Amino acid sequence: DLPPVESQAESLVDLQARCTEPVDPIAFYDQIAERGLALGPSLRWIEHLWRGNGEALARVRPPAALAGVDPRQHPGLLDAALQVAGAVLPADETGPLYLPFGIASVRDWNAAGSAVAIIHAQVRAAEPGSVTRTVDVALLDGAGQVQLRLSGVTLAPALAGALALQAGGVGAQLRDALGALPALLAAVVENVGQAAFVVFGVAA
Repeated sequence: DLPPVESQAESLVDLQARCTEPVDPIAFYDQIAERGLALGPSLRWIEHLWRGNGEALARVRPPAALAGVDPRQHPGLLDAALQVAGAVLPADETGPLYLPFGIASVRDWNAAGSAVAIIHAQVRAAEPGSVTRTVDVALLDGAGQVQLRLSGVTLAPALAGALALQAGGVGAQLRDALGALPALLAAVVENVGQAAFVVFGVAA
């Protein structure tokens, strides 16, 4: 197990200064649906979304349908993080839809009483000739304190992701990565990963 460490803080002012291109969340979800992946209301957490150069920033809030539910124990929180990861890639209605199929590591600080309000994602430089993209995602509270960090989220064109799932590598990757998550959320994500891991497409 990793030794306990204190959560880090990000400057929300700096993040917002780098992510200045507004994206209409309704249009964002509509575009996903038009490409064959429908999201139900309990998975639509993004209230505001901005893009930057290889980055995306979102303000998120649990939907009204989840009133009374601990958001840290609902799969919609992680789904929102992966949605923002996908948003870092250039919008291209004719290109392939990129989906997440692996997470290298997860660090969760379990900060009591802190609600995730901001999600920031940044893409790494791509390997020459690679069809995959790797994104790092941080879930922050309203003061910029990191609550959950997903490092090395691998995105691939939908067909490549499906082939990887058939090869059986996703479940093991997620089991290795999710040990620090709250138990319920980890179990939900692992099950999603083994079954389909078309995270944008889970209807709820």
